[in-house]
Amino acid sequence: MRRLLEHFEKTSEHHGRWAAQPAFLATAGLVVMGVLVALGHFDFLLFHALTELFSAAVCLAVFLLAWNTRGMMSNGGLLVIGISLAFAGFVDVLHTLAYKGMGYMTWGGSNLPTQLWIAGRIVQTLGLLALPFAVTRRVHAKSTFLAFAVVTVALLGVIFTGVFPDCFVEGQGLTPFKKNMEYLLLSAMLLSAGLLWRVRFSFDQQVFELLAASILLTAASELFFTFYVSVYGISNIAGHLLKVAAVYLVYRALIETGLTKPFALLFRELKQREEELTSARDAAERANQAKGMFLANVSHEVRTPLSGVMNLLKLLDATRLDPEQREYVRLATASSRGLLHILNDILDLSRIESGRMPIEESDFALKPFLGEIRDVFAHQARQRGIDFSLEIDPTLPETLHGDPLRIRQIIFNLAGNSAKFTEQGRIAIRAEKDGIADDGRIILRLTVSDTGPGIPKAQQESIFEPFVQADGGPGRKHGGTGLGLAIVRRLCDAMGGDIELESEPGTGTTFTVRLPLREGSELQADVRAEEFPAESAARSPDHAGQHKESSSLADLPPMRLLLADDSRVNNLALRRLLEKRGHEVLPVWSGQEALDALAVEDVDVVLMDVQMPGMDGIQATQAIRAGKAGRADVPILALTAHAASGDRERFLAAGMNDHVVKPVEEDDLARALAAFGPGAAIPGNRLVRP
Repeated sequence: MRRLLEHFEKTSEHHGRWAAQPAFLATAGLVVMGVLVALGHFDFLLFHALTELFSAAVCLAVFLLAWNTRGMMSNGGLLVIGISLAFAGFVDVLHTLAYKGMGYMTWGGSNLPTQLWIAGRIVQTLGLLALPFAVTRRVHAKSTFLAFAVVTVALLGVIFTGVFPDCFVEGQGLTPFKKNMEYLLLSAMLLSAGLLWRVRFSFDQQVFELLAASILLTAASELFFTFYVSVYGISNIAGHLLKVAAVYLVYRALIETGLTKPFALLFRELKQREEELTSARDAAERANQAKGMFLANVSHEVRTPLSGVMNLLKLLDATRLDPEQREYVRLATASSRGLLHILNDILDLSRIESGRMPIEESDFALKPFLGEIRDVFAHQARQRGIDFSLEIDPTLPETLHGDPLRIRQIIFNLAGNSAKFTEQGRIAIRAEKDGIADDGRIILRLTVSDTGPGIPKAQQESIFEPFVQADGGPGRKHGGTGLGLAIVRRLCDAMGGDIELESEPGTGTTFTVRLPLREGSELQADVRAEEFPAESAARSPDHAGQHKESSSLADLPPMRLLLADDSRVNNLALRRLLEKRGHEVLPVWSGQEALDALAVEDVDVVLMDVQMPGMDGIQATQAIRAGKAGRADVPILALTAHAASGDRERFLAAGMNDHVVKPVEEDDLARALAAFGPGAAIPGNRLVRP
């Protein structure tokens, strides 16, 4: 494309050398004008015929150019002016034939050609008025052609039927109607020039200048045509000369420009489209950034009170409650977790669509990894009387290299859908080796099947779109946002895999995911001793949960903690929870208060909220690391509602050791704090998610 542009630029330069000689053109123009003036005095009829037919020929040429290039132009101004000039030129030919002395249409005398002149200028002026409005949009060619045809036929109809007012009377000259029409048309042309100025940047500068000059010369010619008494008068000659100059400028703007600069108009259009696309892309990026900021703020504002609610429910559950009250607490906790799940899904989809969802690959042991998933769903299935099975292909390597967090998310979403829709029968998960990819990676095939209601054929593709559900009508039985499968497909795409769906209504559904993964390192051998039976976990309820690591704040040695959180509810709820688990907590409510406390108190760990009034958590952490308050190396654990992509890196760069996202789960907090216990190496790059 670049070479093509360079070629056309060179061609334009070559053909434009002659055109770039204004002195020569001006001299030639003056010579032609002088010849025409002399001809006008010697033989006005010949002068008139030459000027009018020349003008009509240029009008036809402009129309042909406009019509044949209409498919390449989004700028409709060229097409409008071309069509209007075609019909104006046609009327001018009739005007020439009807002119006194030509021998055609002699019954009209001098009045008929004058009427036809006005008709031609009306058509031309309509095109000039439409020109500024058409330059920024595409014009329907056939409709525009038909509209000007109707106007032209209507004008000719009223002229030839004698309805049109007289414009010239022998011996008296021009009628008031003719003069007033000329003044009206002149005003309309000046208005068109003003409107054209407002959209001048839609044209090449030279083209705009030529078009504007043509309009002004046409307006001047109209003024001269209000002065003459005889159709052979000097003002009539001057008016025709100005008309010749005007149409010549149109020729220069629209014909010669197109020939001396091939495709210049087209490439200007392409440049404008490129600029529009760039502007649209920038606007989309700004909108995407605004959406990301909005979701991040919503996440923070929802997670902060939700964390307090969930921790208070945990504290309430530990008090003396009767069965009815305990059921209320259980339902409230389940509802809170449901809200958290929806919030996480929305954030995940936003991160994936904006390209900010990181794929973090590491080695993981396949059987323990799938065993944890089995424990979760086997328990749910057992409670509902559904058979659940997990089978692992023995030919699969014991360790794989990929993103276990995202693979877990894929399986959880698919198995969660099956658990939601399957009321009886079974749910089965199978992990198999599905060959080797071209780059040597192993294809892991994960199959999740169920005996649920199935998905109709018409919906099997749309359910992978955001917010679309198979039972999305007002009478649907199952809740949810419709984001789970959309996230699954996008995660598969991000990891270079794919997902397929097979389903029959009334029979069940099978989702098949294929992911290319590398074989893991032997460094994971120490975790492979934990074997996992392939039989149905639902049929072996005693094994459910036996592989899940138990983490509790009560299992940790007593610790002295500084808790900085400006939310009174969160501060109280987490402090009471930690105190009930045997830990001492010093509460503060801002970054500055945290610095003041550390200056006089020695603590094991600082639990630091990030968004606080005044000095925030990041500023406080940087001050601590700079030695401005107590121990510069005190472990700092971020407890924050910020869960957007990039937050982890931002917190670690500020000097924090770890990051737990609100709502804070007791197990997550316990695992994070365990790393700071006596004798533990202090981590600097860990992330604990809810």
